[in-house]
Amino acid sequence: NATDQFKEQSFFEYHIYNLERPTTLAQNETKQISLFETPGINVTKKYLYRSGYYYVNNSNKVEVIVEFDNTKENGLGIPLPKGKVRVYKSDGESNEFIGEDLIDHTPEKETIKLKIGDVFDVLADESQTDHKKISDKVFEDSYEITLKNRKHEDIVVDVVRNLGLNWEILNSSINYEKKDAQTIIFHVPIKKDSETVLKYIVRYSF
Repeated sequence: NATDQFKEQSFFEYHIYNLERPTTLAQNETKQISLFETPGINVTKKYLYRSGYYYVNNSNKVEVIVEFDNTKENGLGIPLPKGKVRVYKSDGESNEFIGEDLIDHTPEKETIKLKIGDVFDVLADESQTDHKKISDKVFEDSYEITLKNRKHEDIVVDVVRNLGLNWEILNSSINYEKKDAQTIIFHVPIKKDSETVLKYIVRYSF
C-alpha cells in the first residue's frame, strides 16, 4: 500500500512525498526506500519496431514495451515522480530482473510506457526496394520489412514508421493507422516460428 511508506500531497505546482515512518542514515550511507508497493497491476506487453524518415534503425532490433495505466482501478492512481522503474518477472520461485526504463513526472490517469529492452527472438530486416522520380516535385519510394518470429507463440509487432512531410501511402500489404501528420503504425501479425513481409509504397510531393 502506498501509504505504508510515503504520503503524497500537492503543493503549488509540485507533489511532495512525505516518508511516514522514521528512518536512520549512518554517515556517508546511501539507503533506498520503496516509494510504494502494490501487487496485481495489469500490464500490456507490446513489440515495437521503429523505422523512418528521422529514425534509422541500424540494428534491426524489435523492442519490447510494457504499458500500464496509472489509475486507482489498476492499483495506482497517484502522481508518479520522475525516475527509474525496474521491472521483475517471477519464474515461480524467484523474481528475476528483466529491464528498466526512466519515466517522466506522470500524473494520475495517464498511461506509462516502459522500454524493457530488445527482443531476442524477433528480428526485422528492412530495405528500400525502389525509388522512382515521377516529376521534379514528385517521387515514389518502395519499402519492404521482413519480420521474423522465432518464438513458440503468435505475436503482433507494431511497426512505427516516421514518413516526414508531404507523403501519401499508395499501396500497403497491411492496413495502417495514422498516428500524426508524420507517423503511421502498421500492426503486423506473425505466426509462431514464421515470418511476415510488410510492403508499402510512399509518394512524396513537394
